[in-house]
Amino acid sequence: MKSRFISMKRTISNWRTMASFLSLMALTALFGCQDEEPVTFENESPFCVGSYEVGGSDVIDGTLEEMPFVGELPIYGTAVFDYCLSSSCDIDRQANCAMRLQSGGEIIDVSTHGSYTRASANMCTQDCGTLAAHCRTTPLPEGDYIIRYNGQEKPLTIPSTGTPVCFD
Repeated sequence: MKSRFISMKRTISNWRTMASFLSLMALTALFGCQDEEPVTFENESPFCVGSYEVGGSDVIDGTLEEMPFVGELPIYGTAVFDYCLSSSCDIDRQANCAMRLQSGGEIIDVSTHGSYTRASANMCTQDCGTLAAHCRTTPLPEGDYIIRYNGQEKPLTIPSTGTPVCFD
């Protein structure tokens, strides 16, 4: 009888040990074994300037239509960070852009920033999301402007009609 009791006690102890081990493994899988890698972009995205906000897919595809640029209205910028992001593994996504008038109001400097954290996991979805940012200027009077982005310069005349001014 004593032997049976000791055997039962060992079995219960073994089950508790096994349950503790499995719980620890599950918690480690959820929280402890996922490496996180921060990813950032500075002025690395395609960027387009239009008289209204254009869609990110239009910027990537290059399917932008003519639009009027009118005085005393803002112009709008769209930056698209053309990266295939996983909705299950790429977290803390942030994107922004800025358009600032410089040098007497004739030069518009553009800057873009994007970031996300890549969480290493066994199973990431391959849904290829993009990261986009939108910004605008203050209302601009009629005149000739130079838009500067990532070491490039392109002209814009207001008033005019044309396709958005884009940078690769």
